[in-house]
Parts: sequence; C-alpha cells; structure tokens
Amino acid sequence: MVSELTDGVRAAEFCRQDGYAYRFDWGPEGLAALAPHCEVVVIVDVLRFTSAVCCAVESGATVLPYRWKDDTAGAFAAAHGAALAGLREHGEASLSPTDLLTLRKGVRLVLPSPNGSTLALTAAEQGVPHVLAGCLARTPVRTVVVTAMGDLLGFKGVIVNLVVRHVKKMVPTYSLPGSIAFNDALAAGRGMKFTKPAITREDVAFLQYTGGTTGVSKGATLLHSNIIANMLQNDAWLQPALKKPPVVDQLFIVCALPLYHIFALTACFLLGVRAGGVNLLIPNPRDIPGFIKELQKYQVSSFPAVNTLYNALVNHPDFAKVDFSKLKAAFGGGMATQKA
Repeated sequence: MVSELTDGVRAAEFCRQDGYAYRFDWGPEGLAALAPHCEVVVIVDVLRFTSAVCCAVESGATVLPYRWKDDTAGAFAAAHGAALAGLREHGEASLSPTDLLTLRKGVRLVLPSPNGSTLALTAAEQGVPHVLAGCLARTPVRTVVVTAMGDLLGFKGVIVNLVVRHVKKMVPTYSLPGSIAFNDALAAGRGMKFTKPAITREDVAFLQYTGGTTGVSKGATLLHSNIIANMLQNDAWLQPALKKPPVVDQLFIVCALPLYHIFALTACFLLGVRAGGVNLLIPNPRDIPGFIKELQKYQVSSFPAVNTLYNALVNHPDFAKVDFSKLKAAFGGGMATQKA
C-alpha cells in the first residue's frame, strides 16, 4: 500500500512514517494507521484483486469493492445495479483475472476479496478521498519469475505440480502476463556466460520477510555482512560441541523448519554449506510418526527446531527409539524452549 501525505498533516507515531511523502504498509493495521492522514491510498494485491480490477477495467467494466464473505454483498450489488462476482465453477464472473477479460462493456461488478477489495472499501469508508488499485502491468517491474513446488524434482515434479494445482487446489488462479517459469529461466541461463558482479559486504543480499506470527510480516534488508556475521556466530557456537566426543565425520542437520524463514536459512542451510554438512529435509514435520521414522534412519548431529515441535516429539512413544548418540546440539528459536 502506498499513501500520499496530505499537506499540513504530521502524524507523531513512528508507524505512520511521519516526514515521508510516500509511505508503505501492510494489511488492515497499516491501513488503519495511515488512512486518516492520506489523500491517496493505492491498494496493491497483484496476485488477485488488483490484477482482476485491471482486467475488468480493460474490458470496459466498473468494479465495486466489497468485504469478503459478507452476507450483505448481494443487497449492495442490487442497490448499485451491479452483478455480484461468484464462483467460476458456477459459470459466474470470479476473482480470476482471466474470467474478467471477457466481461461486457458497461457491466458493473461487485468483486469481494479477502485482502485487496476489503481494504479498498475500508479505505473509502474511512474517508480517504482517492482509493486506487495498483496493478503489476502499471509498475516498473519488468521480469517476474514464477516457481512451483515440483520444479526441481524432475518427472516426479510434474506429478507434484499437477496434484498441488488441480487435486489439492493449493494454488489460486492468477494472471501474470509475461511472467517466466522458473525452469525456463534456468534453461535460458544455462548457456549464458556468467559475469561476476562487484559485490561488497555492504551490498544488499536479499529481503528477508518475517513470518508474521507476532504482527504484520515485514521485509528486513539484509546485507552480505549481516549474513556472514550470523553464519560465523552459528559456527562459533557449534564448534565447541563438535570437538567433544564422539567424533562425527560430517555434520548432519535435521531441517524440519521452512527454509524461507531466517532461522532455518542460517542454522540449517548456510551453516550446512559452511561446514560441508548434510541437511535432512523434513517437508511435513506435523506428521510426527513419519518424522520419527525418518530420524530412525540416521545419526543426526544438529537438530534446530521450535519448542512446539520438540514437545510433540518427546511426547510420542516411538521417540525413545531414535539413536541420538551422535547429537551435538539441539537449539530452539522463536520462543523459549521448555525443560524436558
């Protein structure tokens, strides 16, 4: 969400980003903090709502935002002489951008959605003079690479992607014209010559998004020096444990955490790379019996996790059958680890 500062308004609270003409925030909490002090709010929800708005407007339709799963949506649509978007399985216009490319010119459509549409209506109800929908096609973004769960699994990955999309329906319908599939990008780059860029420790490595478990998800700008320092800190804590008997020839790490979180990224992946270790990837740690069966196959030496997972494991009767004779370190993140 981008907000433009109203002349003469200066919010005291830090969360309102006082002093900046253009400000960014996330979700209903961000809107509540910024909307009372803005002349313009731009809602950006490119995977669904704002891409759908773009397609509908290009078809000559008018979109009216509304709250998601609100029983009054039908009455609202009737009062405004509009159709109410529904399910594409019922042959109705839906949130799918591709459905809206064929709308008749002049159609008025009430288009509820859980994020973009709800926030757009909320902004208008809070008195924001101008509420706009920001679409990817209208931004400076030039290249979008789309990944799928099975991309690097070979032929098995084709089956995984089909099941994820069409059986479990875990991937919502979306439209990103001009996007490039991840495997196509790899194939195109495979024949190119690598030109090594000049990188310093103070250059940005990536944006690390928080999980959002304790508030709105935020992107932290991490420099190469941040990542190096954190990896060396992990290694410094681990080395004393590795020097104690019994000797392990290779660090064997249980990775039962999502690698897109900073905890697993550093304590499992990057530390494993530095130490020349092995990461045992557990795709579904909630399956405790299956998890324990995997642990029984190996002698692990490092086991980072969260307290909830530790608790579930130690209270399972089969956990006592796991051989932890080579375990060097087990450490928790995200919250305090309770005593056994």
